[in-house]
Amino acid sequence: ELGCGSGVNAFEIYKIACKKNTHLNYTGVDLSFEEIKTANSFLQTFLNMKAEISFYQEDAINFLKRHKDLKERADIILMADIIEHIKDPQKLISFSAEYLKNNGFFVVSVPTPLYPKIFGRKFHNKIGHLRDGYSLDQLDELFYSVGCRRIMYKYNTGILSNVGCWLYYNKLNFNNGYINLLKQFILYPFKFLDFYNNSKTSCSLFAIYSKK
Repeated sequence: ELGCGSGVNAFEIYKIACKKNTHLNYTGVDLSFEEIKTANSFLQTFLNMKAEISFYQEDAINFLKRHKDLKERADIILMADIIEHIKDPQKLISFSAEYLKNNGFFVVSVPTPLYPKIFGRKFHNKIGHLRDGYSLDQLDELFYSVGCRRIMYKYNTGILSNVGCWLYYNKLNFNNGYINLLKQFILYPFKFLDFYNNSKTSCSLFAIYSKK
């Protein structure tokens, strides 16, 4: 996983692997020292897990250059909300494709161009987005260029959850912890009320690409 953050996905994947009685060999890479420190702290509580899980604090491209022994060994490369933070996403994807087995999968999520309008430009810039988002065509272009084909896609968030996100990040911005907790309870149901998600209403795009 490139851009693994604090390892949340790793531990969720581990739970799935356990249910399916499948051995997991997971490698997570993130540039943030604090995020990797947190991931390794969580890992210490799972010392008896039946899996190989490792976290590395490093630039993703530098990591791939150093670990050439891992080439063409990955069944899945997870890129959850990372390429919008990268100056040269095409370079990262091209390097990553060398590590993916034939018929392996890229699992990708990105913000759409609607993201900064809903979450606000201030928050959008604060979390380090270097571009306003990707359309499905733009995402396809990146992965088609490395010999992949898209096998599915899904838009996340619709009109109602957009209202909740807009209120949360633009209008209900308080420093009081109790009010923020109450705010989360009030806005939480919005995420379950959307049934109409498409390119014109969604802030997030999820897609899976297969290497030919």
